[in-house]
Amino acid sequence: QGCVFMFTINIIPIFTLFFIATPLKLGSFFGYLAIFAAVAALFNARMSDRIKKRASFFYIFAILNSLSFIPLVLSKSIAGWQIFSGISNFAFGLANPFNLAMILDHNEHDIMDVMLGRQVYSGLGSIFIILFLLGTYYITSSLQTALIWSALVPLSYPAVAYCQRLYLKK
Repeated sequence: QGCVFMFTINIIPIFTLFFIATPLKLGSFFGYLAIFAAVAALFNARMSDRIKKRASFFYIFAILNSLSFIPLVLSKSIAGWQIFSGISNFAFGLANPFNLAMILDHNEHDIMDVMLGRQVYSGLGSIFIILFLLGTYYITSSLQTALIWSALVPLSYPAVAYCQRLYLKK
């Protein structure tokens, strides 16, 4: 979760500066992303309340969110970056509520301890993705290659959840 969060909230906005340099265009871009997040939240609330199967939503949206980073980092134009950033932000908005719900659904301990542990592991994931990005850049001397390899890391999140049998036990 920390890797996905760091990629969506920090890495994408930083790399957006390679495409957009003026404050007005940057503000417009983030407004555009906010619209996608709002639409995702409305869609997600309606669909998940109607179907009531969190497992399906968790795995589908976690995989979609992870896969959305790949075309984003392959974008070479401002139009491609904007399109795939919007898709990535929409996918993050779809997946994010289920990340928290998964933690709460599988909580067998005090909620304060669980949330503290979640924050610690999320912070470690954030640190990991930054170090991985920097390490890959140091080895390859290519920002594009470092981004591509870093975009593949979030795919491990739904895979690890599946291997831990999360949402498959209940």
